[in-house]
Amino acid sequence: MVSNATANRQALQDPARLLGTQYGCGPVQFAGTSEALYERHLLFDTGVDLATATMRDRFEALARSVRDILSQRWLLTEKTYQDQNCKRLYYLSMEFLIGRSLADNVANLLLSPLAMEVLKEKKLDFLEILEQEPDAGLGNGGLGRLAACFIESAATLQLPAMGYGLRYEYGIFKQSIQNGWQQELPDNWLRSPDPWEVARPNEKVEVSVGCSFELSGGTLRPVPGRPTTLIGIPFDRPVIGYGGSTINTLKRLRVNVVGVVLNEVRADSSDNYYYYHYHPKYYKHYQTEVSEG
Repeated sequence: MVSNATANRQALQDPARLLGTQYGCGPVQFAGTSEALYERHLLFDTGVDLATATMRDRFEALARSVRDILSQRWLLTEKTYQDQNCKRLYYLSMEFLIGRSLADNVANLLLSPLAMEVLKEKKLDFLEILEQEPDAGLGNGGLGRLAACFIESAATLQLPAMGYGLRYEYGIFKQSIQNGWQQELPDNWLRSPDPWEVARPNEKVEVSVGCSFELSGGTLRPVPGRPTTLIGIPFDRPVIGYGGSTINTLKRLRVNVVGVVLNEVRADSSDNYYYYHYHPKYYKHYQTEVSEG
């Protein structure tokens, strides 16, 4: 019987073989022909000529090609859990500081040699491609990074685990230095499409709350007697264990809030609530209210 370590070494020697054997891609190539994954995503997703594609276009095409490769294994992982009716591990966290996914996913799928070969043929700088991906703004501190490590380790250990969290539209803030002072700006990490996530609108959930909310003067206050409905729409993101044998799921909910009154800015989802609680401009108001309460 071939051990996982031996199989991984063999895969690194011939990564192209994995496309058909482990990931079920059949005769489809990663790149190099008009019918290959990378070229088709550039053409049909962005509608641009290959010669005029921007680095962001190329990043999205490369990331979606990698997601295509892992998709069948992702579904097979879930089907295996269902068929075996195994106990599940659910990791709930307000934060998952997963960072950038392209380099991590390519490495865990053992496709680094193949990706490097493709980029070399196309005269593309891998580091420049990686810089097109923003850090996923799903957390701020050490606990969020720990949560990300836990769910990736669980996939590597082939544990039937799933992460649950919130899909914040904004990170805490984007830092810049002007005249020697820190300046904070919103970090809209989803200003361009995230090529890794899969929206599941048919799985939306509704939660009724017995009050509404009002944001005024930098303070979020409850408004009793005016019911609110929270609508959570799941977005699934693959969590790949090293070797690519097990691909678990990080399920993040975008929460739309019905009935929020904002006197200063427009906000219609939980990500804005998170941003206004922690952004330095507003946090002092929230902190004062808590200490006085």
